[in-house]
Amino acid sequence: MPHFVLEYAADIEQTVDIPKTMKAVQDVADECDFMNLADVKIRAKAFDHYLMPEPGQTFFHVTVYLLEGRTDEMKEGLAIDLRSVLEKLMPTVTSIGIDVRDMNRTAYKKRVLDQV
Repeated sequence: MPHFVLEYAADIEQTVDIPKTMKAVQDVADECDFMNLADVKIRAKAFDHYLMPEPGQTFFHVTVYLLEGRTDEMKEGLAIDLRSVLEKLMPTVTSIGIDVRDMNRTAYKKRVLDQV
């Protein structure tokens, strides 16, 4: 925890360096004063099939899952920082969206194996 899920139009891989973008997202998370970088997970998924309002439009969307407890201002600041970084990395992507969501502490469960 936290989880950053990056979803995007596969077409943008021609002009956007996805591993570099993932690193930039990680850097934003690292700069947050309410996240521990060791806990941050980032994954990306391209979509070959998608429908946008106009032909030729593309998208990049980040959903951030955080355990509940952060203020609206903290979440908004994270969203603004992410959007700002992503706009610079992908100036030709038609739509860049950020959604920061709370996860219920009671309902969230996970298992982590010790590394050998």
